[in-house]
This record gives sequence, C-alpha cells and structure tokens, in this order.
Amino acid sequence: MSTAATLRQQVSDLTSTISHQRRLLEDWETQLKDLQKQLDSISYPVLTLPPEITSEIFVHCLPVKRDHDVVNVDEAPLLLTRVCSVWRKIAISTPALWTTFQVKLDGSDDLPELSKIAQSWFKRSKSCPVSVKISGPVADNASFSRFVKILTKQAPKICSLELRTGADDYEAIESKISGAVDLSILQALSIRLSDPDDSIDAEAIAMFQNAPLLQDVCISDVPDPASYLLLPWQQLTTFTGELFSVPACWEVMRLMPNLINCSLSVFTEGHTADAFESISLLNLQHLTLFESTDIDAPASTDIIEFLATPALQTLEVNGVEDFDSTVFVSFLKRSSPPLQKLVLRAREFDPLLLFTSPAFFNLVLSELEIWKPSSDFVIILCQLLGKSRSGTTLPQLRKLSFLSCPRFSENEEDAEMDEILRIAAEPITQRMEMVAGCVQLQSFRLVEEKVKGIYYLTRYSEDAIAPFRALKLSGKDIYVGTEEISTFDFE
Repeated sequence: MSTAATLRQQVSDLTSTISHQRRLLEDWETQLKDLQKQLDSISYPVLTLPPEITSEIFVHCLPVKRDHDVVNVDEAPLLLTRVCSVWRKIAISTPALWTTFQVKLDGSDDLPELSKIAQSWFKRSKSCPVSVKISGPVADNASFSRFVKILTKQAPKICSLELRTGADDYEAIESKISGAVDLSILQALSIRLSDPDDSIDAEAIAMFQNAPLLQDVCISDVPDPASYLLLPWQQLTTFTGELFSVPACWEVMRLMPNLINCSLSVFTEGHTADAFESISLLNLQHLTLFESTDIDAPASTDIIEFLATPALQTLEVNGVEDFDSTVFVSFLKRSSPPLQKLVLRAREFDPLLLFTSPAFFNLVLSELEIWKPSSDFVIILCQLLGKSRSGTTLPQLRKLSFLSCPRFSENEEDAEMDEILRIAAEPITQRMEMVAGCVQLQSFRLVEEKVKGIYYLTRYSEDAIAPFRALKLSGKDIYVGTEEISTFDFE
C-alpha cells in the first residue's frame, strides 16, 4: 500500500475514533444532566428548616467541656462550618457560636496566626458578651503584639476572662497596654501562674482595675496577690484563692469586706496567731476550705483562726491535712454564725471536743456531712442525737451523711460498718419520727469507703441492717452501701 493510501486510512480511523468519542461524550453529558436533575429533585429536610431554627440547634451543639481549644475542626463551632455552604453561612452569622474564645499555647511556634484567628472570632461574635480563656506562653507567640491590640480593643465586651500563663507574660501584656483596660462588663476573672516558682519582681499589674461589675475572682499560685494585682477588691462578692500561705491569705482577705462566697486552699507556713488581727467578714455566707490537687503541700484550716463570720450559713472543709477542733470551736464562739450546712472532710480531728462544745450544739445545722468517721465518732454523735437529749442536740438537723466509712477497723477481723450501723440504728429511727423539740430527720446516708482495685458486694449482718431496711420500706430516704450500689439493691 502506498504512503498516501496509508495516511488516508489513518485519517479515516482517527475520524471514526473521534466520532465515537464524541458520541460517548454526548452520552455522558446526557447522563450527567439526568443525574443532576435527580439530585436537584432530592429534598434534604434539614436544609428546609428556617435559618433561625438551624442557628438555635447549632448553639446546642457547642461542647459543655472541650477536649481541645476552640481552634479545632472536630468540634463545634468550626466543625459546623465544614459540612456544606449553607451551614457554613448560618454558623458564621450566628454570634452565639463565637462567644467563647479559648486557646492553649504549647510554645512559640503554636498558632502563629493567633491574632488573625482572634480577630475573626471576635468579629463573628458581633455585639455579644464573650468569655476568653488563654493558657500558655502568650508573649512568645509570633503575633503577640497584634493579639494584645485586638484583645484590648475587644475588652469592653469581655464578661469572663481566664489567664493561665507565666509571670513574664503578664508583665509583657501590661507593658503593651500601659494602664487599665476598659473591662466595663467583666464579671469573672481568673488569674493563675503556670509556674508557681516564677519570681515576681515587676510593678503591680494594673490592667484589671477598670472593671466596675467585677465580683467573682479566682487567683492561684500568685505568692502575694494583694501587692501584685491591683483589683477593685472592695466590690468583690465571690473569691477563690488557691495555694496561698496563711500570711498571704490574710493580706488579701482583709481587702474584701463584702465577700459572700469564699473558697480557699491555704497551706501551713510558719506564723504565730498574735501576728494577725481578726478579720470580720460580715456578709460571708459560704466558706470552703479545700486541698489543692496541684502540689503536695498539705492544706490547712489555720485561716479560720483569724476570721469572724457572723452570717456564715455553709462551711465545707474538704480534704485538709489537719482540723484543729480547738481552733474550730473558738471560731464558732467568736462568730456565732447561723450555720446550716457543715461538711467535714478532714483526715484528723477530735470529735469529743467538737461535739461536747456548746458552741457546736447552739448551731441551727440542718445538714451535717462527715467523711471517714470512726466508730468512736459515730458513738459520740449518735448518743447525743438520741431521744434522751432531744431538743438540745442539733434540733434542726434534717440531713445526716456519713461518707467514705471504713470497711474494717484496725483489727480487720471486725467489720467497722456493722458496728456503725448498730450504733446509729436507734437514734436515727427516733429522729426519723416526730420527736418533741426537734424537726424530723429527712435523710440519712451511710456510704462505705471504696477501696481502689477491690470490688465486692456490700453485705452486712442482718441485725445491723434490719432497722434501716424497715425505714427504707416505710418510704424514708435511707441509703446504705457503696457509692455505686445500695445494700438494699441486693434484697
């Protein structure tokens, strides 16, 4: 075959192939149009909702407790912007989704676009009040200066602010601001040093002074908060102080005469009672002394040695190392508070001194909660609660709880819980009925200590548990067992 004939054949074959491909392309275009018509005809009920309803649903998608900071595409609100264009538009235009700005910085290279993220976040929140929580070395961030300017500009709409960072970071922020910031709607402030060993040599931090609505403050790991932080102390009504020495706590407590709620974690440090004058907190109604989980230093109740709280209604002592009953009785005599709820979760204290003091039995306690009571403790209290002393022993008591009771005594052949049950049966039965001079006991809980790594069914001897079973069957609020399972569940 000649060259010309060969070329003509190749052209013919190519033309045929192109024609075939064109027909295939036309078929594919036809199928695509048909599929698009089918797709357009499909109804997505979720997209038929009015935008304001979808917006409200989105708000309920916000996590109650975040596993990460807000810059996380696996949680709302950013997750909602990645589903489809309609949802993205609705999410971005819903200010309530963007009212919490929470970031955790792990180093100087973390979130280099922090300022841009913050600007976008605050813009989407529009005029809504916002809560800001920042952890980590913020001063090392690549966009630190720009971020501080944005934060300062947005300050008038910050209602809650939590900062957990180093002393150098606070000083760096203060230097960029140069004075107080307009925190006109700030109501809650939390200041924590990420490293309690940081030295604080700079001048006092003044950026939080202009906060006329500030009432709730939490300070942790700051060695001398009274000197280091310039705050509107006198207007505060709620205060949490963690990891304070007794002298530092005394210095800051005397600045807050209008406190109503106070929680303190104070560690013991060498001091003498004569070095401090008594502080009268005339409005204080709720006081909690707790043990911090951040350090191994034991918490102390020494601060009540210097307090007078004539309006105190609730006192909770949670996990302190020692509880000096003498100091506590002195505190009660000094304050004569209308105490209604008392929680004692102390490792050691003298029940005999406490329960034989008129200062204790003059209280109008309606709720008493004791942790890790010994059988001796229960004997003393229950004898005093018995009918023979009714009318004079906690006559207003409505709820009594013995929690984390030891399963065994020092002699592990004897069940401590059985002994406690036998002791408590008669007085509890009496107080569950109408007794002259006393209100009726409405609730009794006896919860056995749970030993880590050990699981066993809670069983007690029949004679010990029978009176409480009878009360339970009569409809009384009775609980005996471990934290998870009541002994009555086995009946």
